[in-house]
Amino acid sequence: MARKIETISLDEVLCYDETVGGVTTTVRYLPLRKDADGVVLLRDEVLDGRRINATNDATYIGSEMDTWLNDAAAGYLSRFDAKMRAAIIPTAIKVKPPDADAVQEIARSVYLLSESEVGSGTVAEGDSMLDALKAHKGVTDANKARIALNSAGSASYWWLRSAGSASQTRYVNSNGNVNSSN
Repeated sequence: MARKIETISLDEVLCYDETVGGVTTTVRYLPLRKDADGVVLLRDEVLDGRRINATNDATYIGSEMDTWLNDAAAGYLSRFDAKMRAAIIPTAIKVKPPDADAVQEIARSVYLLSESEVGSGTVAEGDSMLDALKAHKGVTDANKARIALNSAGSASYWWLRSAGSASQTRYVNSNGNVNSSN
């Protein structure tokens, strides 16, 4: 159930229902940042088998992943009931396309974190939320804070929206290091 922003604490874990194929499960979300307009939540469990693009193209804006995440009919947003979808509002995020000289700002309801938001990299695509990740994980090491688990409870990689090059996208590997891959 959606809550008022002022009642959410950054040190708690929020749980919301997601429905896939008629099966509803409760999923944990970690609040990473809060302001007057909303709260940035990170899904605690990574989704398996999703790709940024079918081709070796590191462009995030309009990518397969970007489109799927924000698709209320058949993508990630479709996992939530109508009342919850209405509470997930678009927010401005920064993206530096691999072929651009400057960072662009776009609005998305659901998005991947950037390399700078996970406390790595040199391109400023958002303020670091690494301290919040460390607090949620109860660790002081950046790599340990970035480790995410899949549905089987195993450490798994997870994609970031940042381009490493024109053909490679940044991701966090299973030991918490940030790397690039096609």
